[in-house]
Amino acid sequence: MKHEIYETFADAIVRLASCSPHAGKMFQYLDVVINPAAGGFARRRKLTAALEIAVRRADEHPSTDVLPYALHLTQYPFHGRVIGRELLDAIRTDETPRLVVIAGGDGTHAEVMSALVGLPHELSRRFHVFRVPMGSGNDGADAFDLETACRTLFGASQAVLAPAVRVSAVGLEPMYSFNVASLGIDAFITGTVNKLKKIVPGDAYKVPADLATLFYGPVYGVGEMTVSLGSAGDPVEVLSDRFILVAFGASGHRTYGDHKRILPGDENVCAIRTDRLVKRIALKSRIYSGEHTSDPLVVMRQSDRIEVGYNRKIAVQCDGEAVWLRPENFPVVFERLDDSVPAIHAKS
Repeated sequence: MKHEIYETFADAIVRLASCSPHAGKMFQYLDVVINPAAGGFARRRKLTAALEIAVRRADEHPSTDVLPYALHLTQYPFHGRVIGRELLDAIRTDETPRLVVIAGGDGTHAEVMSALVGLPHELSRRFHVFRVPMGSGNDGADAFDLETACRTLFGASQAVLAPAVRVSAVGLEPMYSFNVASLGIDAFITGTVNKLKKIVPGDAYKVPADLATLFYGPVYGVGEMTVSLGSAGDPVEVLSDRFILVAFGASGHRTYGDHKRILPGDENVCAIRTDRLVKRIALKSRIYSGEHTSDPLVVMRQSDRIEVGYNRKIAVQCDGEAVWLRPENFPVVFERLDDSVPAIHAKS
């Protein structure tokens, strides 16, 4: 029964896209990737509401010439990466222009798109990506909500080249973020939340966030960290302090953790020093609302590249997927990649 529901959702998405003025030109074929474990699909109430919206919008714009498509369902953690590589193989062998619609959260979007980063023009001209916000965190999607996504697919869209962040750690494969990557307490929270999502229904973010604020320092410690801004070997500035969090965005004006305003201005780098518990608790709420930038504990900068040095175990997260790093994985380099993946986006 669930598979039929996903097919119905995908069919509605394709019918909407088939009515787009871009259909037949920008794309002639669709790949619809759905993560059934994403928050918008895994919870019955949200799934029912999403299905109603998608089908209603598609029925409002009937099309007699529906484009062909393939449905891809993720079946296990990180399956999106495998699907992304399979799509890349298809793009290499088939010149038919296609639209890759990814319905899930930021993590699902990033998994699929990581296989499509920085391709030569000969390949990148053959596809566009569209990220549908169906997760528990949808900060990097190409539309604010599903209603907007439906309007975008129907035609209220613009072609863009989505930027990315490449995170390179010693001894590990490069990781990619298409929104905000970060080191420290928030990455630890992300990993904790991802574990809890498997066993606790609903939004589990708030409880571990509060607990991490209390216990992160005593449990993991916060050591001296260096953050070098600018090109390798010739940094513009070097920051050195006991930073509890360093965030690096594909640009400024970005949110993460379900619309928490970590980068509210033009700056794409945010480094936060540790301090007494009471100050950390007060600062946490200001970060959520984007009012933290003037706090003495916060450093805001704009940079295309940072290199981080650290000699302790620490977590890094890319679009909601966390990995633990050890001292031997440093230095870690965060780099902005402009124009990394062709996409369609809701009109501003």
